[in-house]
Amino acid sequence: MDKFSGDIALNILKDELGFWKGWRAGILLSLFETKPKKDELVIDGICVDENHRSLGFGKHLLDYCSDLANSLNLSTITLKVISKNKRGKQFYEQYGFETIKEKHYSIFKPIANISGYSLMKFKIKINAKD
Repeated sequence: MDKFSGDIALNILKDELGFWKGWRAGILLSLFETKPKKDELVIDGICVDENHRSLGFGKHLLDYCSDLANSLNLSTITLKVISKNKRGKQFYEQYGFETIKEKHYSIFKPIANISGYSLMKFKIKINAKD
């Protein structure tokens, strides 16, 4: 198998990080891969630079995703937030996301300081079109 996490090729990870770190990154990324279900938009990787947080950029990004999902007649947005990212999870909850599943990988805690994630879901409010 030569690919992990969507379009990120294992060879690129190995070239950038070295053989062992590239393999480790590929395996870890594959655990967090999400395939969209019917009527679902998946946000796979969203962040705002720490120097620009709490300025409304995150809300604008989510508003754009919500508008995009609505324009495509999708009913939900899902995303995964790493368990240790409490501030991110709180932000998504304030926006209206709900946790629908928790997944824990205690074996990876000492390797990558990642113990799991929360799968979160947001229901799109359908706008009536004229």
